[in-house]
Amino acid sequence: NRGDIAVALHEYSLDVNDISAGFPYLIGRFGELRAMCNSMGIDYPTMLITEWGWEERNVPDVDRAMDDIKWAAEIYAQYPEILGAALWSLGGGYGDIADKAQKLIAPVTEFSLGFSPDPLPDCRGLPREQYERTYWVVPAELPEERRVEIYTEAAKRNITVGPSFDDAGIGDLDDKTAVLYGIPAEDRQVYREWYEKWYPGTVAQMANESSSESFRLAWPTDEKRVTQVFGDRPEYYAQWGLPGHEGIDLAAPMNTQIRAC
Repeated sequence: NRGDIAVALHEYSLDVNDISAGFPYLIGRFGELRAMCNSMGIDYPTMLITEWGWEERNVPDVDRAMDDIKWAAEIYAQYPEILGAALWSLGGGYGDIADKAQKLIAPVTEFSLGFSPDPLPDCRGLPREQYERTYWVVPAELPEERRVEIYTEAAKRNITVGPSFDDAGIGDLDDKTAVLYGIPAEDRQVYREWYEKWYPGTVAQMANESSSESFRLAWPTDEKRVTQVFGDRPEYYAQWGLPGHEGIDLAAPMNTQIRAC
């Protein structure tokens, strides 16, 4: 619950002359927390950068410091879960860092009171044009030899490949397919439902793991929607001695194309 709890992070560049040194793994490391939330399918928590700066014992001159602060503010402003950052430090010790940071109080206060970030576009990352995209998802848990085989085959076919389930679903595209490798049979429906929830419009297919070849059928209808899955409604089909629905039903609206696979 964002209203009840927050995660405190510390972000330093470790270089008084370069605030972007190591970005996004030093300044910008909040992105690692966001990525973890994405992988687990949970909301982002409220984040507070409770220590922010260059080095623990030094700050740059005022002009350089304000340029760096404005640069970071534009980054943080893109993420509503980040409430703000606290400049290190007005506390004691650390080479009298408080005395060095005093000069930044007035300009930072003035900047903070007047700061208004550039408005974000309604949707970032829109494609230049629509295109069909297939992404092979190869989890890092697969044996290295198997991953090399799949990556090599993807390179031959000019198919996008990587370890991220999220990357396979991202993008405002009308035709997106995520081909998942190494998913146990008992977990496959979980992954299909995960894509339906977080990346609707992305078709999740399971790769044929009997060989390095991934066999893909074309979707035969204009609307990519399954209306009844295999084995569905067993209580209804029991009257005919069946364990459940045999086959898969696809949505096919009137006056739309029906294609061969």
